[in-house]
Amino acid sequence: MKQKQGIAVCILSNPLNMKSLYFLFSFLLFLGCKPDPKLPTFTDTPTSGKLNILVDEAFQPMMKQQIDAFHIRYVKAKITAQYKPEREILKRLFNRSIDLAVIGRKFTDKEIAAYKSASYNPVVYPVFYDAVAIVAHNSSALNEVTTEQLKTWLNAPNGNQQIYLDNTGSGIVRFLQDEKYIGKSIVADVAGSPEDVLKAVANNPSAIGLVPMNWISDPYGLPKKSYGNSIKIIGLKTNKGIAYPDQKSLSAGAYPLRRVCYVIDISARNGLARGFLAFYASQIGQLVVLKSGLLPADIPETIINIIE
Repeated sequence: MKQKQGIAVCILSNPLNMKSLYFLFSFLLFLGCKPDPKLPTFTDTPTSGKLNILVDEAFQPMMKQQIDAFHIRYVKAKITAQYKPEREILKRLFNRSIDLAVIGRKFTDKEIAAYKSASYNPVVYPVFYDAVAIVAHNSSALNEVTTEQLKTWLNAPNGNQQIYLDNTGSGIVRFLQDEKYIGKSIVADVAGSPEDVLKAVANNPSAIGLVPMNWISDPYGLPKKSYGNSIKIIGLKTNKGIAYPDQKSLSAGAYPLRRVCYVIDISARNGLARGFLAFYASQIGQLVVLKSGLLPADIPETIINIIE
C-alpha cells in the first residue's frame, strides 16, 4: 500500500467481478491506508469544503455565474475567486500557492515538464472559447477595421487613432503578442482593467478599445447594462468578409482573435478543485458558458421529444 499526497493506490492481482472489487477496495482502504503524519491533511471533497481560486479578470462576468451555479448545486462548498491579470496568476501557479486557475492559455511543454519534475501532474482542460473584441464609441463613424489596420494602430506611437488596452500583464496583451498584432513594447494607452477600457471608450468618441469578449457578450450582464448605450462592437475584416466576436463566428473559426480558455488544476488530488473542474466541463457548467454569450468547448445538446 502506497500513499502520496493523500491519494491511496491499491494493487490487486486476482481478477474479481466489479462488485467484489469495489467492496474489497473499500475494505483495504479502511484497514490498510493509515494517514502519513508527514503529509498535509485535507478536509475538502469534490462537492464540499472551501477553495480559493484565481481567475483571469477577462472572464469575471461569466465566472461569477459559474460559481453561483456550483454553490446552488453543492451547498456545502464555498469557492472564493480572485480576479487578476494572467501574468500574476501564472506566477502564483508556478509558486504553487493556489490549486486552481482559469486563464486564456494552456501550459507549454516546458512548463508541464517543470511540474512533473516536482512530482506534480497538472490537469489542463479546455472549457470555453473567448475572443478579443474591438469596441468604439457609439458616435464613431468606424464600423469595421482590417487586421493590418489594427496592427498599425497598435504599434504606431502618437498615431491618429487613440487605442486602449487593459493591462500590460493581461492575457489580452500576451495573446496579441503571440499572434503578432503587437510587439514587446506597448505603445497603446493602458487603461488598467477591462472595465477601465470600456469607461475610457464610453467617454471618448475618438477612441477604440480592445476588451475580452465576455465583458460585452452577455446582454443581461452588468458591463453591457452599464456601457451598452455608449459603445458599439467593431467588425474585423478578413478575406472571407467581416466577422464579429459572437458565438456563431467563434464556432465557425471565422473571427481571427479567438482564443481557447482553460481550467488548470494542480492540486493532484480528488478534492474541491477537481470537483469544480468537473462541474465546469459538465453539461450544466457548459450551459452557463453558453448563457454568458461565450462559446462552450463542448456545446450541450438539446433533445426535443415530440409526443403525438
